[in-house]
Amino acid sequence: MKVKDIMTNKVLTVNKNMTVKEFVRIMEENKITGAPVVDDNGNLIGIISVADVIKRSNYINKELAHCEDCVELDPTTGMIEIHKYYTDELFEKNIGCLMTPKEKIISVSPDDDVETVAERFVETPVHRLLVMKDNKIVGIVSTKDVMKGLLKKMGKLG
Repeated sequence: MKVKDIMTNKVLTVNKNMTVKEFVRIMEENKITGAPVVDDNGNLIGIISVADVIKRSNYINKELAHCEDCVELDPTTGMIEIHKYYTDELFEKNIGCLMTPKEKIISVSPDDDVETVAERFVETPVHRLLVMKDNKIVGIVSTKDVMKGLLKKMGKLG
């Protein structure tokens, strides 16, 4: 089974000038957790995920926090902790400053085997890979897509 058999062909992209607040809203509306980032000409310049936003929220200092003593579930660790300093200032930043740059993106080819992609997911902390052909985005594949593909290959999914 190849990546082209399991990938999502229609890829939602976001613009580098979009605010974090707009990005989070779009992710919620589309029920996804990340997207490729493009410049004003539609050229790929990076990738961003909701996890990138969560990680960066820890760097805002306590004086800027709106709720210093609130207890909440930390989605990155699954533990209940003191509020992680989510602020309006962070949500007004452009996503271009939070994204992973193009040079660090791990991508795959539509003709790669699903097993190869599964190995990439095991070796790296990422949960989605861009599917590229001739330097163009032709799809996106997630860990969930790989699991579905492997189950289908094993005859355990219709």
